[in-house]
Amino acid sequence: MNTPLQHPDFGNGLTNHEPMVVSALKELGASTIHIARYQAMMAEKIRWVDAQAIAIENDNDLKSWLGKTQNYAGLHAYMESQQQRLGNRSLVNRYVPMLADGITGGALHPVIRLGHSVHDENDAEIVAGLAYWAWAYQSLPFPQADTGTEADVSLATVIEHLVDEVDWPTQRINRPTITEEFAVLTALPAYQQLRFKKATAALSFDALRTMAISALWMHDDFTLLHGVTGMLAAERVSQWLDDKTLLLLPMWKALVVAWLSKGLRWKAMPATKSTPVLSLTQLKTLAAHGTRDHTVKLVAACLAYYQQTQNKLFWLVAEREVMNDAQLQPMIGNVQVEVL
Repeated sequence: MNTPLQHPDFGNGLTNHEPMVVSALKELGASTIHIARYQAMMAEKIRWVDAQAIAIENDNDLKSWLGKTQNYAGLHAYMESQQQRLGNRSLVNRYVPMLADGITGGALHPVIRLGHSVHDENDAEIVAGLAYWAWAYQSLPFPQADTGTEADVSLATVIEHLVDEVDWPTQRINRPTITEEFAVLTALPAYQQLRFKKATAALSFDALRTMAISALWMHDDFTLLHGVTGMLAAERVSQWLDDKTLLLLPMWKALVVAWLSKGLRWKAMPATKSTPVLSLTQLKTLAAHGTRDHTVKLVAACLAYYQQTQNKLFWLVAEREVMNDAQLQPMIGNVQVEVL
């Protein structure tokens, strides 16, 4: 008997976070009892695939389905068959290059899901993540770079001055989903007028993750949150890729579009002198009791990044996220110091 297949969203473009949150909870050290409680809470929201799979015969056939948000069953079946033929790492190396340009699809959730799956080496989730990415694929136009020699500028400087000479809105592109906001944004006449200082030489995972966390610390914004969790996922996926730099440019584009969609402006930030109130262990323990999808995933990502980089902004952003989570607030004063 075939195992029922979860759909990657709940309908109307709302993402099914359950597999990613379970992965993040395990990374945080959550108990099996809490994970089961979270899964039971989510069970009524899960949408099961009931449409008959339309067979996909080869990679050219696969390309014809990219981004149509149809035939998830067929995409899943094809990735599963290719996994059996190629194995996990070869599968990722074969299809991520095909999917990279559509990384913003599903508000970065497909790459986030794949990032969790490769980190966990979870066979079923690797298939689901790649199928989801193909299903949600969203290739966006990108503003042109200035001609001439490449400017010696940081990524933050590019963002800071990107809209200096353009009549750019100062409010968010307000649509029901982030994916729709991105599509509307790139169709604006003003978007076509943007010109970038060429800074591709500055692209690195260190520069991108620093820009992502700086933007989120500057503006506590839901869309920008996905830039941080998306960056960690892209880095984890890249560890499996033969071309370690493949996702740098797509993620740079994604972070730019996310920033522009909010109507925000870059602000100079003084050197961070804030001292976190909660210890790293307390943050981990609190988030491991969480059920709010984005709190759990963001804190797990920030703690992983802090351990890797010692950049205190990750600690501070994780603390702010926990402090703002109404479900966790009653626990903050009584949290046990021991790791679960």
